[in-house]
Amino acid sequence: MFGHVFIATDSSQQPLEEFARRLFSRLGIARFEERESSNYVDEHYFRGCAVGIEVTVALADTQGLEDYRFWVSLEPEFSGGLDGHYFQEHAHTLAQMLSQHSWRCFVPDDFSTVGGEHEGRVYAV
Repeated sequence: MFGHVFIATDSSQQPLEEFARRLFSRLGIARFEERESSNYVDEHYFRGCAVGIEVTVALADTQGLEDYRFWVSLEPEFSGGLDGHYFQEHAHTLAQMLSQHSWRCFVPDDFSTVGGEHEGRVYAV
């Protein structure tokens, strides 16, 4: 299990690139890149790394979570090593931090069951 955070900002029209730049800046990640993949909404996403954690920022399109425009995934930068629960804990820490910037965040208990009924924790100021 890796860490996942769904984020609602104050602007429902904010472009992905603008949001990614703000997020990476708040995380202290100066170097990140835009990537293309048909697995993501609009076929692109942003990726940055810090302290062995790969941070992926993409548009969200999860049924039942339409209020959350962005999706952030936390995974190990390199395969092997850290337990997935480590990243789930970081997702909660990240969501708590981002909620201090007036972003409402949702961390699902189990990402594999996201869709329809959602169990997890909402962070909001």
